[in-house]
Amino acid sequence: MSQFKDWKSLITSMKTEFSNTLHEIKKEFDEKLSLFKNEVNEQLQAQRNDSFRFEEVLQELNDRQARKQNIIMFNVPEQSTDADTDTRSAAKSVEVSIILQSILPTLNVSSVQSYRLGRLNSSKSVEVSIILQSILPTLNVSSVQSYRLGRLNSSAKC
Repeated sequence: MSQFKDWKSLITSMKTEFSNTLHEIKKEFDEKLSLFKNEVNEQLQAQRNDSFRFEEVLQELNDRQARKQNIIMFNVPEQSTDADTDTRSAAKSVEVSIILQSILPTLNVSSVQSYRLGRLNSSKSVEVSIILQSILPTLNVSSVQSYRLGRLNSSAKC
C-alpha cells in the first residue's frame, strides 16, 4: 500500500509539474502571439499608409496631366457689366480666340473652353482660365511678346 501511495504522490507531483509547465508555455505563447499581432497590425498600418501615399501621388500626377492643357491669360478686357452673361461670354471667347490664333496659328480654337476668373468688374481687365482639348506645343516666348507689343502698338494708334 505504501508503494501505491508513492506512485500516487509521484503521479500527483508530475501532474502539478506538467500543469505548471503547460501554464508557462501558454503564458509565453500568449505573449508571443500578442507581439506577433502587434507587429502584423503595424505592418498593415504601414502598408495602408504606403497605399494611401501611392494613391495620393497617382492622383496628383493625374491632376497635373489634366492641368497640363490649361492656360491662364491675364489682362483680358472685361465687357460692360450692362451686357448679359451670354454677350460677355461670347465677347471674351472671341478675344481669347484672337489672342490664341495670333500666338498659335495652327491651334483649333473651336476646341477651346474659357472661363473668367474672379468677380465681374467692367472697370478692369480680368484673368481667364483656358482649357485646351489637346496639349500645346512649347510656346516661343518671343512670339508671345511680339503679340503683346503688336497689340500695344495697335491700341496706341487708335
